[in-house]
Amino acid sequence: MVQRWLSVVLDLVTTAIAILVVGLAVALRSNSGLTGVALVNVMAITETLQLLIMQWSSLETSLGAVSRTEDYAKTTEVESTDENIEPGLRDWPSEGSISFNGVSVRHAPDKPEVLHNITFNIPSGAKVGMFGRSGSGKSSLISTPFGMTEITSGSVIVDGTDISQVSPLRLRGSIIGLPQQDYIIPGLSLRDNIAPTYSNRNGEGEGEQRPDDERIIYTLKLICLWDKIRSFHPEATRDTDILDMTLSSDNSNDMMLSPGQMRLLCLARTILRVRPGSIVVLDEPMSVMDSELRSQIRHLFNKDDGPFGKCTVLMVQHHMDTLLDFDLALFLVNGRISEMGHPRELLNKENGELRSLWTSNTHIEEYI
Repeated sequence: MVQRWLSVVLDLVTTAIAILVVGLAVALRSNSGLTGVALVNVMAITETLQLLIMQWSSLETSLGAVSRTEDYAKTTEVESTDENIEPGLRDWPSEGSISFNGVSVRHAPDKPEVLHNITFNIPSGAKVGMFGRSGSGKSSLISTPFGMTEITSGSVIVDGTDISQVSPLRLRGSIIGLPQQDYIIPGLSLRDNIAPTYSNRNGEGEGEQRPDDERIIYTLKLICLWDKIRSFHPEATRDTDILDMTLSSDNSNDMMLSPGQMRLLCLARTILRVRPGSIVVLDEPMSVMDSELRSQIRHLFNKDDGPFGKCTVLMVQHHMDTLLDFDLALFLVNGRISEMGHPRELLNKENGELRSLWTSNTHIEEYI
């Protein structure tokens, strides 16, 4: 709409200039050839003015971006980047227990609190589902163990250690997370995307090292992605050659994954980091998957001998058919825990909010 209005205004300006030129030519009895040349140049002035205004707008936008970047660099507090391992935390967490004790959080000092007096205990190895409508505080809750929110009161204890006493770098490297937004690095191989090296910048130290190709391939088979990846290059003679394929985000000759396949790839990346006693935080891990694929993936989270069998799982879910897969369910409303307990107990609760959300998605009589 703005561009159309700009074109109309410039056309009117050009018309006014053309009328002025013709009027002067008639009044001054100018040479007709010179008048024609003048009119041709006047008619071309519209495109020139439009290009000038667009470039000026682009310049203003770029200068604004530079200014905001500079303000961010000057005003944002720099987090600690100490890479030294704190004493006693080399293998932390090793059990996977989590306690929220009266936790209230906000996203910035000048922002209101988004979680209020959150209290619950998660034993080692438990599978916890977090439910609630949009804006209820689920994302803020799962961001808190990573130190991505500001705790205004209370404490979060992981394996007996208050996370406020752990450096952000160490904290985010110790707790495993799968965000809702999938990401790949175009131009890198499948191997480099699914299993980057977790050692320090110089490739030294005690960081996690890349798993071998056999384990990567086994994980891709586990999540039902390997056959699809092989189909991109059926002429490959060795499985390891498939891992050298380059990932792409456009319609090039490289491997381009659909949203569902990209989600599975990110899930495989998470599985490769899991070890006994890990804490795994998953934000909608089965989003953009159809019901058939979701039913195949669900068993990975609740089988004792599965990849998540010996670790603690916190999962945000919108698919209510997974409710009974969890040991503990939390239902959040406006940043507070409205209901908490075993899923079957909550479904038997008359007039319960989780029961109400469930009945809007399925037939509750089949499950209680």
